[in-house]
Amino acid sequence: MQVTGVAAIRQRGYNTGRSKCVLNHGRTLLKLNGTSRLVAGVVWLALVVAAGCGDDAEPVGDDAAVSADAGTDDVSDGTAADGDGGGSDDDVAPDSDAGAPDPDGGDGGGGDTADAADIEGDGSGAPPLVVSCDGLDPAVCHYPWPSSLYLAADATRPTGYRLELGDSMPANRQGRRIDPALVRHLDGFSLGSPIMTVIPGVDLDGFATEDDIGPSMEADSPSMLFEVTDEGLERVPHWVELDGTAREGEEPTLYMRSAVFLKPDTQYVVAYGRVTDAEGAPITSSPAFAALRDGTDSDDVSVQLRREAFDGIFALLQDAGVERESLYLAWDFHTGSLESIQRRVRQATELVLDEVGDEGAPLVFDEVRRYVRVADESGLPTDTELGMSIDATMTTPSVGRLFPGEPGLVLELDEGGDVALADPLEVDVQITVPHRAVEGEPVGVIVYGHGMLGSAEEIYAGHLQRITEELGYIMVSTPMRGMSADDNLGVLGIMFDLNNFNVIGDGLVQGVAQTHVLARTSVTRLPAMLAELDADITVDPDRLYWFGGSQGGIFGPTIVASSPDIARGGLAVPGNNYSTLLSRSVNFDPFFERLNQNYSSSHDVNLCVAFAQLWWDHTDPISWWQTLLTEQTPDGRDRDVLLLLSKADKQVAVVTNEILSRTFPEVALMAPYDVERTPWGITQTTYPHTGSGTVLFDFGNPWPTGRANLPPNDALPDPHPRIAEVNAAGALLQAFYDDGEIIDVCGGDGCRPD
Repeated sequence: MQVTGVAAIRQRGYNTGRSKCVLNHGRTLLKLNGTSRLVAGVVWLALVVAAGCGDDAEPVGDDAAVSADAGTDDVSDGTAADGDGGGSDDDVAPDSDAGAPDPDGGDGGGGDTADAADIEGDGSGAPPLVVSCDGLDPAVCHYPWPSSLYLAADATRPTGYRLELGDSMPANRQGRRIDPALVRHLDGFSLGSPIMTVIPGVDLDGFATEDDIGPSMEADSPSMLFEVTDEGLERVPHWVELDGTAREGEEPTLYMRSAVFLKPDTQYVVAYGRVTDAEGAPITSSPAFAALRDGTDSDDVSVQLRREAFDGIFALLQDAGVERESLYLAWDFHTGSLESIQRRVRQATELVLDEVGDEGAPLVFDEVRRYVRVADESGLPTDTELGMSIDATMTTPSVGRLFPGEPGLVLELDEGGDVALADPLEVDVQITVPHRAVEGEPVGVIVYGHGMLGSAEEIYAGHLQRITEELGYIMVSTPMRGMSADDNLGVLGIMFDLNNFNVIGDGLVQGVAQTHVLARTSVTRLPAMLAELDADITVDPDRLYWFGGSQGGIFGPTIVASSPDIARGGLAVPGNNYSTLLSRSVNFDPFFERLNQNYSSSHDVNLCVAFAQLWWDHTDPISWWQTLLTEQTPDGRDRDVLLLLSKADKQVAVVTNEILSRTFPEVALMAPYDVERTPWGITQTTYPHTGSGTVLFDFGNPWPTGRANLPPNDALPDPHPRIAEVNAAGALLQAFYDDGEIIDVCGGDGCRPD
């Protein structure tokens, strides 16, 4: 039976091949610190600079092998824990490399070619031949992105697909391509996928912008993003921008940014209508797309395999009022399921908390420092906020392995691809105890999340010490494994080779898990240990909250949504979706510089970021907001967070939080949000408000202008850290932690600190 329309689109999945250059190690218990960590990192980086995996490294260019067994039974995660990452030499079809990228690792778009009569299926429902590059966009292999071309039918997955990115993902200067096996455990694309293609010389007049999203919803919009529903297509708000990081002489990537989070396990159709250059001349479609649109002959396999599916896409577009002949380009993709995206964090959290039980993890005080408010005969040092500060070591269950010479953590997976316990890790814990606690006042506990690649020692910052004393909380912190100071060298190694993204992707799963262990331990084992130091210290276990700044604010929703113990969190200068945040942050300039040194084009770098987002998705808040807002804690408490933003933040893009409130109105935008602009499609909420919400602080910086994906560049100081200067933020947190209420501390006319 021929299947058309929505059903046809949902049944189609396209596939690619395998790579097999991965490492396998035994278990170890390792605590790296000081010199040993530095030496290990230097040794590891030396290996990174060397070519791939030696003689067994994947070939590139004309020697690249393209797998011809898509739709096989290999559904392993393909990580180091799986052994060889899937596939064997028998899987290789050496003559099927037409359209592969250039030998230097460049773009080299264009699809594979073959006689359709020679293509034989295996009965699995998946196309039998790999298509490494998509002829729809001949400028860049793997553009347009994301695409159903790189989905293989897999009935064992919630969406019915698995990701198969092929053997022609970007290669670094040593010739090592990004290994598609590393994300094969996923069943669709990111909820924050950057939607990318190249339209040579396009004039963006008439396209929606970040500041003017409304035109994207109009019938005459030249750019279109649709959600596929049972009733047909529904328009999705978005804007379009050219890549401001493109190199001189390159055609820049054209980004379509969804103005709402994409929905999980959902099909989307992307379309561009009539597009013109700066002179008003129409831009011609690629031969592959023209063949699909016009029904003409083509020897491009990416065309032959998709005619029926594209007929379904064109029929849907026609029903939505978009004429087939008016299209410059169209394609579809499918997002991953929450079950697939969240699986590793949920499994890790359950494993480590079951392991420590109700008592929490073993905790040892390594050094205790005491302070007095004013100098006295004790001779103790003075501190106006702290009564004690403690260096401690926690032995936490682990779901990852650390190996000598490799700073990155590798997730422990069993034969079925499920997260498993590895050997325990010893992690640093920092604890601050306010004078109020030492003086006998019952206090709560705040678990603190540090900033970008930071450490637990951040809790000694002055504004955080004030919070603990003024609000009455002990503060505890441990490194966010994957993006902490301990991972600095490993993160640098990623810039040489994206296959090393386990440093972040796997590391963060452990980072979230050990944060949950610390939260549990801080209200079980810690109170008794503190009482042994001072009998007057009393901890209220019902007052356990999260507070994080910058990176700690970003991961706050993930922590709150996945924690059985924490139900409220304060988020200072947070954001969502790293693939949108990175190029809009001044912090990432040096990382982009390294990526550009090691990958041959800005298009390759953009694909590196898109690939990284797939792995980041496990812990990126974009994957956890729905859970936070819809699932209660096991004991029946609603989960809520308070966002404190700095207008025109140069480090974490504010627009990503506007996308959040547009997607989930439950995260209220508190009025007046801003005196200069009103974000499109969001109804603001008056004070007071019970539940989650956002308060914007204006330090005088203007909103960024222009169409590029770049940080604000005004001449004023970066407002990102200035949120720490706002004393009224303490009152906001106090009301929110105590009563779940967001109150007005700014006088009713917006928050504009002097």
